[in-house]
Amino acid sequence: MRCKICNIKFETKYFNQKTCLNAECVLSYSKEVVLSKWQDNARKAQKPVKKTVTSVKTLLQTEVNKLARQIDKHFNYTCIDCGKEYGKQTDGAHYHNVGGNENLRYNLHNIHSARAYCNRYNTEHKKTYPQGLIDRYGQDYYDMVEFDLTKEYPVLKLNELELKAALKIVRKLNREFQTHLTGHLDGAMMRAYFNDLIGIYK
Repeated sequence: MRCKICNIKFETKYFNQKTCLNAECVLSYSKEVVLSKWQDNARKAQKPVKKTVTSVKTLLQTEVNKLARQIDKHFNYTCIDCGKEYGKQTDGAHYHNVGGNENLRYNLHNIHSARAYCNRYNTEHKKTYPQGLIDRYGQDYYDMVEFDLTKEYPVLKLNELELKAALKIVRKLNREFQTHLTGHLDGAMMRAYFNDLIGIYK
């Protein structure tokens, strides 16, 4: 085996020996190893952590749900499912679930505030949610949510840049929500207004 420093052949005396036993070679190699590890760690520390598309989707969903809840709070609406006060936890409940309807996950007409229990555990959810939409906004609105949304937006293809741009817009809308309150008769009208500003569903 040849020494990593002086390149002279030597006989190994211990496991994983990289240099001859010359003190200068041993010291020089040790310094190289330490420096290499330090540089490697420095590069890792400087490299920004890149958000994956999945994480951006989740962040955007959280902000859109928050916007839906702000709308319903402004109009003093109660749970879309049971009509009761929300309690400790308010969910942004999707009418068309995200799992089977990725195309509508950010559409505010598809997201209405519900008690966490109703959204997650109520076995009558599929019956009471539609009735809640009818009671609040009328049959035409319910038909739009039930039938028209899926036809109008059969697919949703957003790349990472578009997702990040939408996330920036929705965060700004949530921060400045109070400046957008005039001119809306109800939550349906306000949802249409914010959908247009976000720009995903036009």
